[in-house]
Amino acid sequence: MVGSNLFQTSRFHPIFDTSLSHDFSYTRAYKVSIDFFEFTASHLPPNAFLVCDPKIKRPTTDRPLLLMESAEDNKSWMGVEKIIQFLQQHQADRQSILIAMGGGSLLDLVGFAASIYMRGITWWAVPTTLLSMVDASVGGKTAINVNDTKNLIGSFHPPRKTIIDLAFLDTLPPEHYASGMAEVIKMVWTSDAKAWEAETFYNRENIVPYAIDLKLKVINNDWFESSVNKERLILNAGHTFGHAFEKLHPHLSHGQAIALGLMAEHDFATYFTHSLHSTEQLRQVFNHIGLETDYKKYLTDVDKLIDLMVKDKKSQQEMLQFIVAKAPGQPYCLRCSVDDVRTFVSENIS
Repeated sequence: MVGSNLFQTSRFHPIFDTSLSHDFSYTRAYKVSIDFFEFTASHLPPNAFLVCDPKIKRPTTDRPLLLMESAEDNKSWMGVEKIIQFLQQHQADRQSILIAMGGGSLLDLVGFAASIYMRGITWWAVPTTLLSMVDASVGGKTAINVNDTKNLIGSFHPPRKTIIDLAFLDTLPPEHYASGMAEVIKMVWTSDAKAWEAETFYNRENIVPYAIDLKLKVINNDWFESSVNKERLILNAGHTFGHAFEKLHPHLSHGQAIALGLMAEHDFATYFTHSLHSTEQLRQVFNHIGLETDYKKYLTDVDKLIDLMVKDKKSQQEMLQFIVAKAPGQPYCLRCSVDDVRTFVSENIS
């Protein structure tokens, strides 16, 4: 696979390969690059330290290597300590580059460890699943789970370089591909009505650069979720219910949980606002890629579900927030009380 640098920016001027059709012309407050090529040992800098999922094909190298599974359970203080000990044992310093190869959970963990080791060192992301390619490796969010709360402790520490080797998708199990597609569908539904109507987001050859482009358009002016318009909140669609489903039912993949969360949140929006939301379109698309949409059978514990949503970092002043859309490309933020959600869940519990 021929290497191509799709996106590279400095503080003032975007630099991109004009031979490609993808327009990644965005300005950053720091240098970031997103490259598409086959990742081999020849791409490793001399000061590299690798953290890799043991299940994936990795470069043969004499660089220090730590094997860790891309598992949600590893996103913990214990996981962070393991990486810090690895770095210290091999005398990593401020000039070292920490490289994560694996799925989204591993990238979240390694990115967070890199953000706090010696007050922050450079890290690279080499995502190996569709979900991590279109989500975890782009945007700079890193985090671990603490006190039964997903992503409670984290930082904004973008990888200096993201290397996307599309060959990893060739061996990705169908259910993992569908999980990644859930995040793509979420972004298209809330942000790109034209692509939704044309169904161009199903194109496997172009799905990754398209999804990255779409996400960058959303976060370009709100990298730290601090803008007055809260533009980046759009990416949280489906995640309030979704993260709770994911915690209560560990067998659910992240993408499956988000698909269920989107369905639940849009049904709640219809219930709460007394106005129709186009949930049937979402249902058909999720079913088409093999994701289930019957969230009601996962409403098994009202109190625990509500408790998890209240702990969610998107809640504010005891109010819950949901990002929903009445139709493709028409998102809005719905704020409601805990009691409103409790009543909805109680009426729909299996």
